Amino acid sequence: MRYVIMDLEWNNVYVKRLKGYINEIIEVGAVMLDESLTEINSFSCLVKSQLGRKLSARVEELTHLTNDELNSSGITFQNAMDQFSDWLQDPKDIIFMTWGNGDIRSLLDNYRFFMQTETIPFLHYYIDLQSYCQGVVASQTTNQVGLSAAAEKIGIDLSQFHNHRALDDSILAAECLRRTFDSEKIERYTDTCDDSFFRRLLFKTVLLTDLDDPKIDKALFRCRCDHCGKDMDLFSDWFSTKNGFRSVFVCHDCKIYKRCTIRFVELTGGMDIKISYRIAHELTEAENDKA
Repeated sequence: MRYVIMDLEWNNVYVKRLKGYINEIIEVGAVMLDESLTEINSFSCLVKSQLGRKLSARVEELTHLTNDELNSSGITFQNAMDQFSDWLQDPKDIIFMTWGNGDIRSLLDNYRFFMQTETIPFLHYYIDLQSYCQGVVASQTTNQVGLSAAAEKIGIDLSQFHNHRALDDSILAAECLRRTFDSEKIERYTDTCDDSFFRRLLFKTVLLTDLDDPKIDKALFRCRCDHCGKDMDLFSDWFSTKNGFRSVFVCHDCKIYKRCTIRFVELTGGMDIKISYRIAHELTEAENDKA
């Protein structure tokens, strides 16, 4: 079995035909590893923009790519995928990996727009490498960890990599795989890319932001004191943030304040719920000063 770690750079553009936005791919990078995780090949190409007139300022800043560079050196998405498929040779013995499933979702969106197909033809087995590494690099949090942050936690020297370029990010992700490789865990995290897999990718997750939404479980809006074990009292009203809902709880006996954040994301067939707590030190110190 071979492993291909892919990374994509894209530019978010509005498309009248879709009446919405699409992440148009502008660069493809990938590395291929053999069973011993030795790099045996790499792939890199720029993709000429066919939908967006120009790159956003943020994309230019992150990637250091320019519109002139894409126009002069880039190829169409269709040609890029033809070249990539030729590079793979026989994809049936390959497990594909990306850091998070955002790249695969964007790749599928581009296939649907440019190729009018609901699948990615060379994708047979897939692992979300971010989820795979999550337990190793972030066992104390439910928050997703970015590639660079994960690499630092694993002990990788980032000075030899250029962030936000597709090939370099692929190489960095491959090194994360080497440092955390577990054959049994690889098997558990491998998805077979059948029709149901692609249907799940097409489902757009929905972040719930209305406190009165009936799908929100209000029973989860509580907090327990780590010191005395009692339920804490609500100190401030719940309010919406870009990541969900937030409030502060207080334990009057222990004079401890905790900030609670809850995120509800509607998924196919269920709800993804993430709850995080942290001590609100500035409030605790203020209360201690008063005491």
